[in-house]
Amino acid sequence: MTYWEANNPMSLAKDTKRLKRIKIYFDCGTEDNYGFDVGTHELDEMLTKSGYPHETHLYPAGMAGNYAMLHTTESLLFHWKAFQRKMNERG
Repeated sequence: MTYWEANNPMSLAKDTKRLKRIKIYFDCGTEDNYGFDVGTHELDEMLTKSGYPHETHLYPAGMAGNYAMLHTTESLLFHWKAFQRKMNERG
């Protein structure tokens, strides 16, 4: 439990200095059967309130097998942009 609490996204969002400027992207379906949509909304609110830059999306879908296939493009595009910025900083 100690390890979990130290690395739990909700715990980290309470003290964004611990995030060390990492780029954050997360998404979830609004009809999720496991409550991930609630956690996604709460984490988004916490990060937004603290002013920490992140990108989040709640899509009208569940977390069925095709969810990842339908939304992988958005996630990969976010990461591509983050890596491009990092490469441009290095010159």
